[in-house]
Amino acid sequence: MNLTSRVTSDFAQYGISDSAGSLLYGVGTDFNTSNRYFIVLNGIRTNVGAAISGDDLETLSLVLDSATGQAELFVNSVSFGSATSSSGAGLITELVSADILYHRSASQFTGAGVYEVDTTTIPEPSSTALLGLGSLALILNRKK
Repeated sequence: MNLTSRVTSDFAQYGISDSAGSLLYGVGTDFNTSNRYFIVLNGIRTNVGAAISGDDLETLSLVLDSATGQAELFVNSVSFGSATSSSGAGLITELVSADILYHRSASQFTGAGVYEVDTTTIPEPSSTALLGLGSLALILNRKK
């Protein structure tokens, strides 16, 4: 998930929620209490990075490894920390039911200017190995 947001001395969170409106996967800023960024996985919030301050337009990227359930937050392409879902790889099962882009803010001055969710499917190693063995078998069969 990538977004560009104005980060101010306020609270905002962005992500993907289920039909009940519960944030399942996302990122946010909390300058009201912790002055930190946070990651939300399966509705559980984890503060990441050191305390920060500012009133800037930032590019936030949250990268999820669905095999391990770990998400890493990048702010302007610099790693700010990571969190791991308590359900591990089962997090992807939760995300299948997620169908709503979520944005909540305590200020009219905080919000996403650009908001996109990208998915990249990476085949598991066993599928790739089977594809390779099948191709090899076809090539060897043709040579006979």
